[in-house]
Amino acid sequence: NKNRAENDYGGFEDRNRSRSEGRFQKRSPVLMVYNLNAEKFNCQRLFNLLCLYGNIERINFINKKEGCAMVEFEDSEAAKEAAENLNDTAMFGSILTFEESRKGYVEEIRNPYEL
Repeated sequence: NKNRAENDYGGFEDRNRSRSEGRFQKRSPVLMVYNLNAEKFNCQRLFNLLCLYGNIERINFINKKEGCAMVEFEDSEAAKEAAENLNDTAMFGSILTFEESRKGYVEEIRNPYEL
């Protein structure tokens, strides 16, 4: 892989990883998903799309921002893999965007609304 270089210890490091990113920096298991087609996407469809990458703890569609959802995976590696593989994917007439959330978990919804 041309993006990997052998380091001084005989192992490999990813050239795409920034130098400021610490080796033990904890990544968030939560992804933000943008540009969801609100008329065609629901919790079950989003779950079915993402469960291929790992166990999903919780999904929260953002009421104030149409077409946006937060998805909490069991671990951050699954979230990273899902984002890397699905970012900029066309689905139901929209280009989906996946970003790591600054939050470490998705909060329980006190007053859920009907999708």
